[in-house]
Amino acid sequence: MARFVLMRRVVRAAPSVCQHCGLPSEAEFCCAACSAAHELIQASGLDQYYSLREGQAPRPEPARAKTAWIDLLPPATSRRDGVVARTLDAEGIRCAACVWLLERLFERQRGAVSARVNPGAGTVQLVYREAELDLAAYVERVAAVGYRLGPPRKDGVDHALRGLVIRFGVSASIAMNQMVLSLSLYLGLEDGRLFEVMRWASLALGVAAFAVGATPFVSSAWGALRQRLIHLDVPIALGMVLAFAGSVASFFLQGGRAAYFDTLSVFITLMLLGRLLSARVVAKNRRALLVDDGVEATPVRRLTEAGSEVVPAARVAEGDRVVVAPGELVPVRARVASLGGTISREALTGEADPEDVRRGDEVPAGALVTLPHALVVTAAEDFSASALRALLPPADASAGDLARATRFWRRYSGVYVVSVLALAALGGAAHAWLGRGPDAALEVVVALLVVTCPCALGIAAPLAYELAQASLRRRGVLVSRASLLDRVAEVDALVFDKTGTLTIGALELADPAALSRLTPRDRALLHTMAARSRHPKSAALAAALAAEPLLADAELEVTEREGQGLEATLVDGAVARLGAAAFAGARAGEVAFTRDGEVLASFAFDEAVPAGSRELVTSLVSAGYDVHVLSGDQPGRVGQIGRALGLPPSALVAGQSPREKAAWLAARRPSRALFVGDGLNDVLAARAAHASAAPSPRLPILPSRVDVCFDGPLLPGVATLLATARGMSRAVRQTLVLALAYNVVAVALALLGVMSPLLCAVFMPLSSVSAVLWVSVKLGRPLDLPSAPARPHTPSQPLSVVTQP
Repeated sequence: MARFVLMRRVVRAAPSVCQHCGLPSEAEFCCAACSAAHELIQASGLDQYYSLREGQAPRPEPARAKTAWIDLLPPATSRRDGVVARTLDAEGIRCAACVWLLERLFERQRGAVSARVNPGAGTVQLVYREAELDLAAYVERVAAVGYRLGPPRKDGVDHALRGLVIRFGVSASIAMNQMVLSLSLYLGLEDGRLFEVMRWASLALGVAAFAVGATPFVSSAWGALRQRLIHLDVPIALGMVLAFAGSVASFFLQGGRAAYFDTLSVFITLMLLGRLLSARVVAKNRRALLVDDGVEATPVRRLTEAGSEVVPAARVAEGDRVVVAPGELVPVRARVASLGGTISREALTGEADPEDVRRGDEVPAGALVTLPHALVVTAAEDFSASALRALLPPADASAGDLARATRFWRRYSGVYVVSVLALAALGGAAHAWLGRGPDAALEVVVALLVVTCPCALGIAAPLAYELAQASLRRRGVLVSRASLLDRVAEVDALVFDKTGTLTIGALELADPAALSRLTPRDRALLHTMAARSRHPKSAALAAALAAEPLLADAELEVTEREGQGLEATLVDGAVARLGAAAFAGARAGEVAFTRDGEVLASFAFDEAVPAGSRELVTSLVSAGYDVHVLSGDQPGRVGQIGRALGLPPSALVAGQSPREKAAWLAARRPSRALFVGDGLNDVLAARAAHASAAPSPRLPILPSRVDVCFDGPLLPGVATLLATARGMSRAVRQTLVLALAYNVVAVALALLGVMSPLLCAVFMPLSSVSAVLWVSVKLGRPLDLPSAPARPHTPSQPLSVVTQP
């Protein structure tokens, strides 16, 4: 069995870590963004941030800010003397150091008065002088150190969670008072006026506990039964209803001899605590991310006769002229109206190659504008006809998303319900047949219904989810669906999109030796030209030549030709070109470097793969997981990534459209796949997969459409998620054995007619405590990467590289 401990050692094999984000890195910083963020923090005198962050999860990665949404904000709340207050949503806040840094950065802005960060709600309240403060500058400064701010879309109060807290508080209070009343009855109070008061008070508290605490479980169970589904809420709700009904019947028919109102109140309180534990971490993870209002609400800058205005994408109409900044998506099919620029179809097809466009060229909806500058486009359709709407269906509602609702738990719940009802019926019938009378039969039935309530599982299983999700959160794995861990425990296949998931979103030279064949003077010239452009291929060349000197500005003049490349005129009159082969004067090559028509070098580029990826993928395959790459990119590029990861050609599927990706996943059922992607072309596939994941977040629309987001290295995060889910599943199933042993003893006592409310009040808490201790011990140990579960089927034909015609 491949072990997760081994995988952690692979990750730690790098000789050092990035000085900003804390991730493995051969150099001082893992990327230019982290280097810039470190310089910014140091220059601002905020280096205390790093000491405050010591021992925390990896820091958020720096990103380029988008600020167009600021123009759509409602007016700020006015205070006095030009001072206003505004609340913004925040993403990336993990600890006190994050709070400290955001507040200190704001204090250094001109016009700032105060900032208050609420990490629990994921919001930042800013107080400032509106005429002086540049809000966009603060948003960009925050993004440069790894945090994102957005419009205030988060509800300040999680009403579902707040309702659970109130129900739990009321039920706990009732249970404690109920135990005080029951104690007097257990200690010998049997008649008299005080006895009657206590008895009726116990009934009233039992009714109140049932009305307040049982409602969520009964509603959930009823909804499941209406859909012909059974999950763990069904036996829990059934136990509550039958125990309550039996206790009420005993109260009026027998004077309360078999009334279990105290045990019922404690049971309801513990079940609410379990539900609260399950909901708390998921709600916290959701608040940690910016809220997605849908693609229709994406801010778009539209040109008008008077200048420009920012409007929601839904208001874009055919003929509108729209400015699309680098890093933003083209909202509709459009034609380029400016001189030209660079786009990427990465979000649509998975192809990371930049594509130069000129005036009059058509660009598709969903194209990503890349550096160096914005595009002005003319909409060729209304937004209502945009392909983005089909690629991005509304986010799935998660209100009905429950833990323990998988196939295993449905079977378990069904068997549990049938067994309890059968035992109760048989026990009551047996005592009636033995001639012990209806009172004795009723006592046995009520005792059986109460003692078989799944109290241990109702508290131990949610605790296991709480511990597992909290552990994942500390490692940068943010679970946003309550049922995810159950589904991941069933996963037998891992399917990855290529670009932005297995790759790091940057290019690198395929043949670095091509640089060594240049003279030192030509390398300096190439470095100087590449450094003048922000094109991804120029950036890759500049990074590879970082150790080479730059020529002085007086020695040459560099001009960038839109959609073609760079041209440099040297002081001696020579002309050097770097760009497309046709522009540079070469016959072939992805990028050519020429001087006066003489080809000095040709370059090809590959997508960079994070260090240690091959070892991690090998460990996953060795553990029995079926690993595939499912991409819209060209077969050659997918093959290059497959070779870098050590995957065979049969594991690579290329040239797939968004709908074909979803169909490929659907065709593999009943195999259960975890799909990982980060583009618009991955949304439909994410919906079709057994479980879905994305980096956190590459595009702001994804977090609400997947089950989990990784706020750190992807492959180590996937390994951590698999190990945690399977470890949690083992611990919970072992708890089933403890619960079964308790039920065997408790049912035997009930069938013999010796189970009493007092004995039940002792038995049920003991079973719950033992289950909780067992879960705590099991999940407190280091988790290994488990073997994949047995696959329900093997595809009849091997998979092959598929190309899109």
